[in-house]
Order: sequence, then structure tokens, then C-alpha cells
Amino acid sequence: MKKTEVNFEPGDVVLFSFPGIKQTNVRPAVIVSSRTYNRVRPDMILGLVTSQIGSAVTPTDHVLKDWSQAQLTRPSAFRAFFVTVPKVEIRFRVGKLTDRDWRGVQDKTKLAFGFMRDN
Repeated sequence: MKKTEVNFEPGDVVLFSFPGIKQTNVRPAVIVSSRTYNRVRPDMILGLVTSQIGSAVTPTDHVLKDWSQAQLTRPSAFRAFFVTVPKVEIRFRVGKLTDRDWRGVQDKTKLAFGFMRDN
């Protein structure tokens, strides 16, 4: 049986195998790499999603307002902790961020990479 390739998009919420210090954990993440990057590269750039929203207080964290619409099972936040992973490591698409959460993630990503002035 041939595996169907999924066309992932920026703002998609996906699950992937994140290598930890002691074990590998399957975690949700947001695709932040562009369509162009995703089309020409064998990898994708992801930003982590955490359910530890009480600790999502840094200027580069974004508490997701529409987490349930993104098909997440509990209140969550985007964390500007980026990883580049091979596409084959991405398990599947969980959902997609709403436009307002995607704009928030874009702003935090720009701030994290220095593409936006911080105060």
C-alpha cells in the first residue's frame, strides 16, 4: 500500500516525535516554515505547543485563544522553541490554527528571530 503524502501548511498543528533527554515524546507543534520552504526542503520548521499555559509568560510565548478549534485537547500555548525535523518525523496533522492565533504565532516568531523590534 502506497503512503499518501500530506501537504502540510504553515499554521497546521501536527504531532511529531520530539527527542528528549531521557526518551522520545510525541508532541504537538505548529508548522512555521513557509510553503516555499516546505515545497523544496526535506524538513520543516516547527514551534512547540505546550499545555503548561501557566508558564507561557515570556514575550515570545502565545497563549492560544482558539485551542479547541485547532483540535487540541486542552488549553495550550505556542512556545518559540523551534526545531527542524524531517517530514517523515511528522506523525499527522491534528488541526489548524485560527487566523487570529496564527497572527499571534507569526508575531512571536518574528520577535524571537529579531525580525520585529522588541522594547
